[in-house]
Amino acid sequence: MTFDVRENERKMSVYAGVFSLFNFAAVVAEMKDANLSSPRLCAATMIATQLVGSFLVITNVAGLTWLGAGILGGSRSLSAARNCTSRSNMSR
Repeated sequence: MTFDVRENERKMSVYAGVFSLFNFAAVVAEMKDANLSSPRLCAATMIATQLVGSFLVITNVAGLTWLGAGILGGSRSLSAARNCTSRSNMSR
């Protein structure tokens, strides 16, 4: 039995997107806690990013796995950058 990291990443993105879809109020509350200007729009964008990116990676529709991977990677990079800046602002 082998452990495929990429397969695990795909599943986690799908699970996160579906969970967020059914717990939209909690996701919006999290966006409000992060002091985002339009929390509903940010929550909807995050959910769409997770679901669309995962769909493209899993299905490889028209050879667009690369786009799905870029979408998911970009969203993770932005999330990490936001976490770093919010932590540095908290220490001031």
